[in-house]
Amino acid sequence: METRQRTRGAAAAWVLLVALAALTALAAGGCGGAAKAELAAATEGVQAGLDLWKGGQTPAGLGGRTPPVEFHDDDWRQGARLVDYRVVKAYRSDDGTSRCAVVLSLAARNGRKWEREVVYQVKPGASLVVARDPYS
Repeated sequence: METRQRTRGAAAAWVLLVALAALTALAAGGCGGAAKAELAAATEGVQAGLDLWKGGQTPAGLGGRTPPVEFHDDDWRQGARLVDYRVVKAYRSDDGTSRCAVVLSLAARNGRKWEREVVYQVKPGASLVVARDPYS
């Protein structure tokens, strides 16, 4: 008898845990259409900027897009060449900011090459503002 009660209690606890996890995901906006659209636009903005950089152009070329994109990256500004990139993950942080984790393959003017994983924060508005997280 005691074993059955423990089994039922464990099953009830499991059901409660799954329900709480689902509610947490919904509250975080994981299933919202607007959140998904904003994340897709953020990822597209990051990729557009990185494609421009990889093509040897400047961030000013993003101003003609709809919506315009402001792209801020210190390596790009300082003249590093983007050899390649790979978007690892696109997600929304706890504060609702869209973020993209990206592995950059970079080359300096002297030929030195390196890889760096960075996170870009994307703020929507009249223009998308993409800025590299200084702590990444």
